[in-house]
Amino acid sequence: MAVSSLKGCWSKLSARIRDYIDVVDSYYRPADENLSQTIGHTPGAGAGGDPSHYHRRLILQSPNGATNTSHKSCTTHHKSPKSTSNNTSHHHSKDRRIANIANNKSTVHNHHHHHHHHHHEHQHETNCSSYQRTINQLIALDTTQPQQQQTSSPAATHTSRSASACGYTKRKTTQGQVYFVDQNGHKSWYDPSVPKELLTATLDLDYLVGPLSSNWEIGRASTGKVYFINHLKKTTQFTDPRLITYKEALMGYLKRNATNNELYDKISILRQELLKQQVLSHPCKIDINRKRIFEESFRAVSQMQPRDLKKRLLIKFRGEEGLDYGGVAREWFYLLSREILNPNHGLFQYTSDDNYNLQINPDSKIVYSVYREHLAYMNFCGRIIGMAVFHGHFIEGRFTLPFYKMLLRKPITLDDIEFVDPDLHRSLCWMLENDITDVIDTTFLVQHNAFGQLQEHELKPGGREIQVTEENKAEYVSLYVNYRCRRGIENQFNALQRGFYELIQPNLVENFDEHELELLIGGLSKINIEDWRTNTKLKNCTVDTPLVRWFWDIVKSYDEDKRARLLQFVTGSPRVPIQGFKALQGVNSELRLFTIHLIKNGKTDNLPKSHTCFNRIDLPPYETYDKLRDKLTQAIEETMGFAMQ
Repeated sequence: MAVSSLKGCWSKLSARIRDYIDVVDSYYRPADENLSQTIGHTPGAGAGGDPSHYHRRLILQSPNGATNTSHKSCTTHHKSPKSTSNNTSHHHSKDRRIANIANNKSTVHNHHHHHHHHHHEHQHETNCSSYQRTINQLIALDTTQPQQQQTSSPAATHTSRSASACGYTKRKTTQGQVYFVDQNGHKSWYDPSVPKELLTATLDLDYLVGPLSSNWEIGRASTGKVYFINHLKKTTQFTDPRLITYKEALMGYLKRNATNNELYDKISILRQELLKQQVLSHPCKIDINRKRIFEESFRAVSQMQPRDLKKRLLIKFRGEEGLDYGGVAREWFYLLSREILNPNHGLFQYTSDDNYNLQINPDSKIVYSVYREHLAYMNFCGRIIGMAVFHGHFIEGRFTLPFYKMLLRKPITLDDIEFVDPDLHRSLCWMLENDITDVIDTTFLVQHNAFGQLQEHELKPGGREIQVTEENKAEYVSLYVNYRCRRGIENQFNALQRGFYELIQPNLVENFDEHELELLIGGLSKINIEDWRTNTKLKNCTVDTPLVRWFWDIVKSYDEDKRARLLQFVTGSPRVPIQGFKALQGVNSELRLFTIHLIKNGKTDNLPKSHTCFNRIDLPPYETYDKLRDKLTQAIEETMGFAMQ
């Protein structure tokens, strides 16, 4: 009878505990995700989705020693500490990240609890001196008022520096659930220092910043809500700790994506407007000899009216079979633009010997003086650029940023000169930042060397006689900047601009900035990875060095935009010479191959460093694929110009 009575009491007690767990599950949903309201339920039911992770999964022992585990325990999806260690193979990491990209969602790991976690929980659960004390504690928790429980004990309050900056204090309940309270008593389960954009965004954090550290575990309540368990501090919280640690970098990522989406919207609107202007009558037929593509295209396009150039293009290479369904026109723009922009033709020139961005050649009028056609050729260039934009094709080449600003009729500033003439930019900046009295002796007259002939230009009427002083140096710099970008090219540029606007009206691109116009005209260049790898020099490493193999795996995993950014980070330009990577040039126009330099004693906390004059990237001996990828990506996206020499 005694045994039967004891079993009956045990059954009632077990039912009482399960009823308690059901109540907690009903409390799981946080009562306040809006910071303006007060949490109405016990925090023990909030930041973790149930009473503390450490009080949740109770092992119930009946009087006869049998062990029963509550079926109401939540199923937790997490990564074991071992699986998140830095010893994870980079191949598995890469495969996982590629899968994440393909699925476009965060990875959820559905592994069973590791034995380490069970041991940790059991140790915490048995801290009470007796089983009855645990039961009494649970009953007390079920009846305690939330406000009393949250605020009665000073020991349960912990202030966070980041939360304090937002006017909140960070607290935790006696069960270890983290929450935040502002000066008015309003409470939130979510860390207010994390921007709402991050809390609501769908981000693959495993891919972007890596998995949780071994101290953390992902929990999932029976309602499906995700929470995060800190085994080191024995707390639970709703906010993913990676959002707190990497919030600045992740916000930058979101802003870049938002910028891309904004550009896509602009291009979509532009395409719709251009489609309305397209002439649907007979196509625009251009029949040319592939070997004489420049001259014959010039004659054909120059003789047509702008209205004809807006018709559907039908390009035919003489003597070759095939109809143009867009592929031939795409090839025509590619081949023709390479010819037009080739400095050997004299219309354009590289900005410098080691910078392959293009600018108008101020001496084109000398090169074409015999034919008296240099302005006609520049008008033709403008038409080709306009036709490429109108018909959705791209030009094979990149101009300087001031070129795009001028095309948009935007003023040139001192900062723009840095892309054209870095030495002049430094000199003019120094002049503005320092007192030049009795230091600089010059006038508003500048000189320019054209084919060995020294030409002079007055920046303002009578400039030859006007001395540059501390009082007028700002005017001098402004005039010099404008002259440097337009030096000797006013007529040529005006002709090119007229040709462009014959196809693309100014109002259609007025909302684009110079960077967006660059993408609109040139698109994202394709990079031949095998050509890149074949023409790369290795220093202090070999093709079998893990760091080198990881580098090329990362390059392959990058999209075209990131490959171009990486190339620009190392060489100073996202473009490759027409001859390929074997023709990369460095100081004094000497051939300098792309070089990977392993710094064997380098600090692995440092970012990679580039030397654009030598086309070289210095890599510390990073221990893992993931670390190299993270550091390399951070360098090319966050520190352009900072880690470059």
